[in-house]
Amino acid sequence: MSYGVFKLTTQKFQAYHCNEAHTVQWALKLKKPYKSVGDSHWLGDGSYFFDESSNGKKHAENWGKNHKNNPSIMIADIVVESSRLLDLTNPDMMDTITKLQEKYGRALLDEA
Repeated sequence: MSYGVFKLTTQKFQAYHCNEAHTVQWALKLKKPYKSVGDSHWLGDGSYFFDESSNGKKHAENWGKNHKNNPSIMIADIVVESSRLLDLTNPDMMDTITKLQEKYGRALLDEA
């Protein structure tokens, strides 16, 4: 019997999350990020982070100034399976997203 061998690849990076100060304190105490829930989020329910490679701390600060009353930034070391990461700074990923948008975005508009 032969077995397939698969390598699970991961990426580790530092990232920044901005929220109200009391929410950041709660998340740090529980060692668990706050999960935003509702229809007004970019890609649905979850926690959103700005990564270090795209000046993440500055982006988090700017976002907090525009969206929060008492903003605070949480810095996190994140390890994620590469297959589960939507990296909007990766040109190949953005090319794929653009192609999907062109193909399925039009179909969705036609159904509306």
